[in-house]
Amino acid sequence: VEFLSSQDLSLSSIYVKVNYEMHKIYLADIDLIEALDDYIKIYVKPFPVLTLMTLKSMSEKLPENLFLRIHRSYIIPLSKVEKFSKSKVQVAGKEIPIGSSFGNVYEKLLQLSSK
Repeated sequence: VEFLSSQDLSLSSIYVKVNYEMHKIYLADIDLIEALDDYIKIYVKPFPVLTLMTLKSMSEKLPENLFLRIHRSYIIPLSKVEKFSKSKVQVAGKEIPIGSSFGNVYEKLLQLSSK
């Protein structure tokens, strides 16, 4: 896993459609991505953004070395992980469960924490 410098990360962005407009979201500003049926909620400050997109299509847009899908409903930015165990991860003050079919998440987080 290779991390981008904070300068590279601040320049990296994606565009998502919100209310018929394309919005630029910087990857460094993303705290969490949550699936809500056919929509996803992207937690950014000052308020979350809701867009019509699947979590799978969003995960394909995001760099694998910066984001990790840990549950069928959640993608987390690795830089925002505060603490973790085998069953949950705390990101931006919110506890997120690790899905049973995502068992290798704990090992990935352990590898990252030892670097």
